[in-house]
Amino acid sequence: MLFTILLRSQDIISDSLPQNEVEIYENRAKQLVNFLEYTFNSIGSDEVSPKEKDIIFNQSFLKIFKNDKVQVEDDLDENRIILTNKDVQAYLKDIDFFFKNVKFKFTIEDISHNVNEENQLFFKVKLNRNLIGVTIDNDSVDNNKIRYIEINLDEENQDLKIASIYTTKLNEKEDLRNWWNNLPFVWKEILGADEILYDSILIFDIISFTDSTLVKEKDTFLIIKIDTLLVFDSDTLFINDADTMSVRMPDTLKIDPEEIYNELKSIINITEIDVSDNINIRNLKPLSKLTNLQTVNCSNTLIDELLPLRNLTKLEILECSGTAVESFIPLRYSTNLKDIFCDNTRIKDLSPLSGFTKLERLYCDNTPIDSLEPIANLIHLKDLRCQKTFISNLNALEKLVNLEILNFSHTQVESLQPLRNLSKLHIIFFDNTPVGVLDPLLNLPDLKKIYCDNTLIDTDIANSFMKANAQCLVIYESEELENWWATMHYAWQKKFSGYISASIPPTKEQLHEIIKL
Repeated sequence: MLFTILLRSQDIISDSLPQNEVEIYENRAKQLVNFLEYTFNSIGSDEVSPKEKDIIFNQSFLKIFKNDKVQVEDDLDENRIILTNKDVQAYLKDIDFFFKNVKFKFTIEDISHNVNEENQLFFKVKLNRNLIGVTIDNDSVDNNKIRYIEINLDEENQDLKIASIYTTKLNEKEDLRNWWNNLPFVWKEILGADEILYDSILIFDIISFTDSTLVKEKDTFLIIKIDTLLVFDSDTLFINDADTMSVRMPDTLKIDPEEIYNELKSIINITEIDVSDNINIRNLKPLSKLTNLQTVNCSNTLIDELLPLRNLTKLEILECSGTAVESFIPLRYSTNLKDIFCDNTRIKDLSPLSGFTKLERLYCDNTPIDSLEPIANLIHLKDLRCQKTFISNLNALEKLVNLEILNFSHTQVESLQPLRNLSKLHIIFFDNTPVGVLDPLLNLPDLKKIYCDNTLIDTDIANSFMKANAQCLVIYESEELENWWATMHYAWQKKFSGYISASIPPTKEQLHEIIKL
């Protein structure tokens, strides 16, 4: 039977392409492999700029690969035990992430051709891959591995494109099964919450499964023997008793796994995940499989790095406030990000964000950041919060003409001069700073509120500014104003509150409206 199928495959090849053309395509397949080697080495070189690598990751890789869904079996970690497939872009980025410099050498051992299930000719290249380099941990690497590259032929366009790269070929189901079976329970509980399979089984209860069985957790009662000694005067009585406690025990069931596979496909295609405030989350490794994620909220968890997010190219919103994260370097190619919230983290450097041209919101309050220069060209930025940081000037903001909200309270910034042309600025906060002049803000037509408590802004400066900008409210010396209100007779409080429909007690904004009456 197998022999017949192989013969038939060869007949199809013969019917569709003459042998001399097949040989031509085999030579082109060799050239493609050589170009692949060159591409890998460009990514692995420390002499190629991040900008050039970014072009490879997001554009030129499609000259080699069929599409962005091409699967590549991971061979970059020689200590990896579990077989893992990655989308091609993820694999390419990992070459850059995991090595300071690395060089690939492909030695082709054989090229064969066959026909796939769609009756299309493809070539299978067997090669010896040598990898030599230095990892990010300064470990030297030098290893060899047999690899296979499947290359599809598009006869209509006379084009060859790589369809897969592997050592041990995994199909999609095997890959999903390996991922789920090795997933920590806390993540199974998060990703599989409320999903019921086979009418009664919660998916997060599935410890592991094969193509014929699954192992699940079930509630049962464990009988525990209790030995009790009762002492009465000089006599001791021994009582043999028992108690029960609820425990989770494994149970094996025979199943058709198709329902599990379908559910796992849905899980890995989710676009949002929120694990905030979950102290059981210590890392984000499981998210590397969820390549369609657009929003990740891991705030107030125990994570300390963003490395597992390095290949989430569709990521638009990241919330990691209240974590021990120190660096944005893993995200340096996540250029689709629009919102980043990293308050109360250990982030020191914004340099990896310098190419994030789509960024609109950046919250980095209470971090050790000391410079805004890396974001100087992010002209789509609308909302920047950087209070309680070590910044001392706003020079980097001069060109951010779309900025609407700015908060740099509790910093050493003295001058507002770099903001003079930010015509869309709507609200600005600089409480507890040494700022003493408002003149640079005089010609900003959309400015509605200035918060400047505990600064050098006094009554004369504030009133002069509000006289020239009637649409703008300057909120200053609020504590003194609140004390004034607190000592005021109730009748006067009621009368003043009536003019502006103030709350009880009035907000500091309302108090400043009152003194403008």
